[in-house]
Amino acid sequence: MRVGVLYGGWSSEREISLISGKNVADALKRRGYDVVLIDVQRDFPERVKEYHIDVAFVMLHGTPGEDGIIQGVLEFMQIPYTGSGVLASGLAMDKVLSKKVFISSGIPTPGYIYPATKKLPSNWDFPVVVKPRAEGSSVGVSIVDSPDELPNAIALASKYGEVFIEEYIDGMIATCGILG
Repeated sequence: MRVGVLYGGWSSEREISLISGKNVADALKRRGYDVVLIDVQRDFPERVKEYHIDVAFVMLHGTPGEDGIIQGVLEFMQIPYTGSGVLASGLAMDKVLSKKVFISSGIPTPGYIYPATKKLPSNWDFPVVVKPRAEGSSVGVSIVDSPDELPNAIALASKYGEVFIEEYIDGMIATCGILG
């Protein structure tokens, strides 16, 4: 079986993806798979065809790998792939939309303000978290301890797209992968 590890891409998370992709490729090779690394650029459909892969192992961080773009193209090309489908990927990449779905399903989530404003509601305390709506790997994220820091944090996050502010929850951040 020939596995194409899709990595790299053009998002702000490219460097992280390059590391992740190489690690996955090495692990698959140790297990005996025929592996080809495919550094995804905007011409990736043509490049994927060239390698005649049986399955795509998606190791892209950010767009186009976590937002449903790669998944949609791979489905169109009838190439099976790892990870979530188009809809789940697109939803998961949009933090504000995800929060709305969680809230409507009764799942607790920290309070948020979207779009971000430079003045918080009177019932909010610092610290708060300022983040881009559709980035991962903590890109553009700031923990803001005072009102004076808010404008700079919003400016930083806005380099990566739309911005929202979230109530800060003290504790450890965890990611949980789900198989099945």
